[in-house]
Amino acid sequence: MLGKLFGKKPTKQPGSAGPDISFGRYSDNNKPPGKVLRWTDADNLYKEKKYTESLDAFFDYLRDDDMQNVTYERNGVEGRFEFFQGSKIVRGRFDKEVLEAEVTLARMPQPSVPVMRRLLEMNFNLYYSRFALDDDRLCMRFDSDRETASPSKLYYGLKELATRADKQDDLLVQDFTVLEETDNEHLLPVSDHVKKVKAQFLKKWIQEALDMMAPLDTEKYSGGVAYLLLSLIYRIDYLITPEGKLLNELEKIGGIYFKKDERPIPEKNRDMAEEFKKMLTMPDEEIYRSLIRSK
Repeated sequence: MLGKLFGKKPTKQPGSAGPDISFGRYSDNNKPPGKVLRWTDADNLYKEKKYTESLDAFFDYLRDDDMQNVTYERNGVEGRFEFFQGSKIVRGRFDKEVLEAEVTLARMPQPSVPVMRRLLEMNFNLYYSRFALDDDRLCMRFDSDRETASPSKLYYGLKELATRADKQDDLLVQDFTVLEETDNEHLLPVSDHVKKVKAQFLKKWIQEALDMMAPLDTEKYSGGVAYLLLSLIYRIDYLITPEGKLLNELEKIGGIYFKKDERPIPEKNRDMAEEFKKMLTMPDEEIYRSLIRSK
């Protein structure tokens, strides 16, 4: 979870030669027993109204000791925390009254009605956080009174804040030219060669899958076709690890199959294939913008 908790974790062979490329995305599903106990500590301390000590245990639970993905400092009842989530940094503070967290998404030098309309619509789908505007700085915020900041509320609130901000900043900047990228100095450079190779393999794999589908009876072999297309999604996600618009398109394609709408599988397969065909027509420069690497 948080920081790289919701982001990527490199999967590399020790001592292997070649470029420094990360595969896959981070998951902390298999926390060691000591970390699981820290969650229990945080919950028990919160119930005992020891709110500051509960925060100590909570952020210790979130921290991956190998990745060092969470920075947490406390001085008495006040403190601050910070973690990375993809292309964004979540920064927060707390005192004896309130806990606040914030992510900077983009700069909006001039007010834009279309941008504000998009944010207003998305706000209705948020449970814990919200979009906000601070002068020309577009951001997302989450806050809670200390007395109601249970570990569960903090976990799901910070998760929503981190994952939504990481996804929406790229989409907003690409969809609205009035917005400018900001607060991304922590991103690591990706060479032009790596971007080119990833774009080539993206289109190669899509074309191979579509060619394999073409001669098949898609009604008779609907299950196999669905497996082919879904495995293509997961291969692209794991080996290319796109962000921004490209990741959003992959999620939309997967959503076509898993949506509970009573549509027959062959029809869903056709729709997924059509979306992949659209992806084939994406200019390389547009693909490159989705190939970023965070700390």
